[in-house]
Amino acid sequence: MPTGSGKTVIFSMVAKELHVKTLVIAHSEELLAQAANKFRMIWPEATIGFVQGENDDTDAMVVIASIQTASRSNRLQKLIQQDFRLLIIDECHHSTAPSYKRVIEELGFMTGDRSKLLLGVSATLKRSDGVGLGDIFEKIVFQCSLAALIRGGYLCSLTGRQIVTKIDLRNVGTNLGDFVTGELSRAINTRARNDLIVKNFKEFAADRNRVVAFCADVAHSIDLASSFNESGIPAAAIYGAMDDDQRKQTLADFASGKIQILCNCAILVEGFDQEDVDCIILGRPTKSEGRYLQMVGRGCRLHPAKQNCLILDFADNCSRHSICSFKNSLDGAISHLFDDGAACDVEEDDESSIDETQENRAVVEAPIFVDNVKTIEFFDRSVFSWNKVGSAWHLTLGFGRDVWLREIKGGFAVVAHFNGKVINLSDRPLSLSYAISTAESWCREQPDGSSWAQKSAPWRSEPATQKQLDTLARNGFSFGHGVTKGQAAELLDTKFNAAPTPKQLFYLKVNGIKYPPGITKFQARDLIAKEKKIV
Repeated sequence: MPTGSGKTVIFSMVAKELHVKTLVIAHSEELLAQAANKFRMIWPEATIGFVQGENDDTDAMVVIASIQTASRSNRLQKLIQQDFRLLIIDECHHSTAPSYKRVIEELGFMTGDRSKLLLGVSATLKRSDGVGLGDIFEKIVFQCSLAALIRGGYLCSLTGRQIVTKIDLRNVGTNLGDFVTGELSRAINTRARNDLIVKNFKEFAADRNRVVAFCADVAHSIDLASSFNESGIPAAAIYGAMDDDQRKQTLADFASGKIQILCNCAILVEGFDQEDVDCIILGRPTKSEGRYLQMVGRGCRLHPAKQNCLILDFADNCSRHSICSFKNSLDGAISHLFDDGAACDVEEDDESSIDETQENRAVVEAPIFVDNVKTIEFFDRSVFSWNKVGSAWHLTLGFGRDVWLREIKGGFAVVAHFNGKVINLSDRPLSLSYAISTAESWCREQPDGSSWAQKSAPWRSEPATQKQLDTLARNGFSFGHGVTKGQAAELLDTKFNAAPTPKQLFYLKVNGIKYPPGITKFQARDLIAKEKKIV
C-alpha cells in the first residue's frame, strides 16, 4: 500500500485480531516508534516491549525490534525462546538482506508451520537490484494504488507545477535502475539551479507551511538549504550522519514551524510521518518509479489544516512517472515476488561523506534557463474504453473478462467477471471516480487485458467484421460506411448488456427462475423464453 495509507494501522489490527505473541521488525528508529504508537492506539490492552540497543523486553505480548539488534546471536536466541506466532516485517522490501533472512528462518517462519504467520508490508514491491521477494513470501494478499486512495478520499489531493529547466544529464550514469548519485549531484547541485528552485518556490509556494525537498545527496541537501536561508526562508538539511540530538531537534523545529523547508536526499523516504506536509519539492530527477511515488507520498496524508499538497517538480519526474501506475504495488500480480526484474526499489544510503561536498561544489556552473512552467495533471482521463450501458459502466477486457460499475444506493458496486466467476471488488458502494480507479487497478493485474481494453488498442480502429455488421443490421442499428471494430463493439455492448426490465425481473422472481448476478436484458429474455417453452 502507498505511503500514508495506513500500513502500520492495518498490521496492528491484524495482530489484535489474531491475539497471539507478535514480533515486529523494522530498520529505523522512526519506524519502531510509529509501530509502538499505532499498537497503543489499536490494541491498548497488549503489553509492548522493545528490543533495541540496551532494551530487551522480550516478555511483552507485542515486541518491537530493530533488525540491527534482533539479528545479533545473543538477542536472537532470546527471541527464539519466546515462540512468536506472528512476525511482521515493516518495509518488507528489505527482507531479502541476510540479517532479515536469518531472523525469519531462526524464528521458524520458513518451515511451513501453519500456526505461524509471516506478514510483510511495503509501499513498493519493485526492487531495482533484481532480487525478488519470492524466497521470503508466498503470496500478495492485498494491494491498492496511490491514485485509488486519493480518489477515494483516503489521501489528500495533489496539485502541481513542473518547472522545465535545461539540465544536461547525458553524462550521468545509471546504477541499479537510477542515476548514479555522485554524478547526478555534480550535474544538478549548482548555485544557479538552487537559486532557481528558491525563486520558483517564492512564486508558487510561498504560502506553504510544511515543505519537504528531495535532493540528490547530502551535499545537495546542505547547499539547497543554504540557498533558502540566504533568501530569508528558514530551511535545514537532515541526513543520516547527523548527531542524533541534532537530528531530533531539526525534526522538532520543522514540526513546530520554526523551519519551513526540510531538505534531504533519502532519509525522509521511509518512516517520516508528518501529516501536515503541504508541499513537496522534487529537486532531483529519478528513473525509479518507486522512489518517485515515495517522495510524492510524503505529502499525501490527510490533515485538517491543508486542502491539498503542492508538488513542485524541477526534474521532469511527473512526466517520467505516473501516480496512476500500478507498478508500485502489484503490476503483474504474484510476479513481483518471483521475477528477476520485479522486486522493490532499494533506496540508496544517504550516508554520503560530507567531504564529497567540496568536489560537488567545485563544478563549473553554467546558467540555468527555465524552458517553461507547466501545470501538472496528476489524474489524466482514463485510458480505458469504458462504455455507458444504461445507468452502469462496462469495460470489456476480452479473454472471458470484464468489469461492471453498477449504480446502487450510495454509489457504485464494482464487479468483475472472470471466466464465469463473479468477483466483488468492493464490499460497499463507492463514488464513481473511486470505483473506476478500483476497477482499473484490477484490470492492470490481468495479463494482456490491460492493453486490449485501452482506447488506443490497435484493434479498435480496424474495420468492423462482417459478423458485427450483420448483427448490427439485425438489431436495427443504422450506421455509415467505415464503422470500426471498436465502434461496433460499443453499439452491441449497449444493446446486449443493457439491464433487464422491471417486468422481466418480476417474471423471473415470480416463477422462481434462478438468474446470475448482473444478468442482462437479453439473458433474461432467453431464460423467460426457455421457461415459456417448457410450460
